[in-house]
Amino acid sequence: MAGVAITGQPEGKRGLGERMAHVESPAVGPDGGGGPEKGSVAETVARMTNAYNRATSGAAKK
Repeated sequence: MAGVAITGQPEGKRGLGERMAHVESPAVGPDGGGGPEKGSVAETVARMTNAYNRATSGAAKK
């Protein structure tokens, strides 16, 4: 084993970074989409949840 040289990757193999270099990344928002419709109940809940998370640093109280 002492005479065996260890090289990087086997010939013909590409690393993950090289394989992923040509893959397009999707453009997504913070929640994976455009968000709830303005003025909807879902939008109000999202705003209130975000305000709570900012005030408590995202930690749930026990």
